[in-house]
Amino acid sequence: MSENLVVNIPTGGCSDCTNCGLCAKGEKKTPDVVTFSTNAPEAAATEIKDSVETVVAVDLGTTTVGMYLVNAATGEQMGVFVALNPQQLHGPDVISRISAASGTAREELRTLILETIENGVIKLIKDKKPSKIVISGNTVMGYLLMGYDTAKLGVYPFEVEHQGTFTTEIAGIPTVLMPGISAFVGGDIVSGLYTLGFSEKNDVSLLLDLGTNAEMVIGNAKKRIATSAAAGPAFEQKMYATQLISAAAQMLAEGKMDETGCLADEYFELGCIVGRMLVKQEDIRSLQMAKAAVRTGIELLVEKYGVTLEEIDTFYLAGGLGFYLDLDAAFSIGLFPEELKGKVQVVGNTSLEGAYRYAMDERNAKESLNKALKMLTEETEEFSMAEAEGFDKRYITAMNFT
Repeated sequence: MSENLVVNIPTGGCSDCTNCGLCAKGEKKTPDVVTFSTNAPEAAATEIKDSVETVVAVDLGTTTVGMYLVNAATGEQMGVFVALNPQQLHGPDVISRISAASGTAREELRTLILETIENGVIKLIKDKKPSKIVISGNTVMGYLLMGYDTAKLGVYPFEVEHQGTFTTEIAGIPTVLMPGISAFVGGDIVSGLYTLGFSEKNDVSLLLDLGTNAEMVIGNAKKRIATSAAAGPAFEQKMYATQLISAAAQMLAEGKMDETGCLADEYFELGCIVGRMLVKQEDIRSLQMAKAAVRTGIELLVEKYGVTLEEIDTFYLAGGLGFYLDLDAAFSIGLFPEELKGKVQVVGNTSLEGAYRYAMDERNAKESLNKALKMLTEETEEFSMAEAEGFDKRYITAMNFT
């Protein structure tokens, strides 16, 4: 396992922040080469000697595309590329893109993301092509990249027709897509499980990738159960979501909002200003639905696994939203159960880290890599929390800020 799972990239490397979760919270480190995004002016490509073989690791996110250029022999990270996913032209979330792809936009969606990845490769390295590209992303993003029909992913029973590791070529470079588990628990989550050593763990851990569709997995090497929670629009924008959570915690503490989420009379009509943010009643309702989905998902998943919250050894919080989240605020509004306090490890972009580790381990430990991925994908049970007994009652209760 990597000794430092949170990727350290200094702020200022990108001219515009895409909130991708790549920047470090703690001490900033100066990279060996410049980091840049598509917005950076005249960013020079890294000069690579002919003798150096490189690979590119990609986190294909719904909002952001992050890429590493890696020395295939040493694992050294030689460059970083970050860009917004241009598929947002057809909607901010996977559901809207499934709808667009089911219409006339499937080929356009594929072209948009292919061009972004190709542009990233060009920006990262001018002359010698990388020997391989490894991509980690959710199931819908993988389908859109491959040009597959996404229609069955968006309707019950959410069937996945294409399973396992996908292979293709991008810009003439052999490309591998990390395998997923189901329609809503994809290769990005498998990357996280692999990075965090779930195929080797004895202690029971919980992984949560916090976002619009909050995916979570509980377990260890012996048994794992996965689910996803439709958090909705409140969590679409990472920085907005973190600010809204902090604002809600402050309003609750100051009595400007009660535990049911109702703003005090003087703020009910026009909203309440918290810092530089105007929070309206509809913002709070949106947050309550997202909070209830995540909290209910955690509780039902833990119960389904057959342990208590106290028996969870580590609570891994992944993704861009989790990276910037004020944990005290999150616990104070009841987004996470109190029993998980003191067990949180913020691990950043484990999807990109997983793609990077795949690229390295395929060269040096292919047999153990394939064994671990087979275990994580084929032997991880999926659990539909919406079909669980008592889901509706639990969800309504979880909307309260307690």
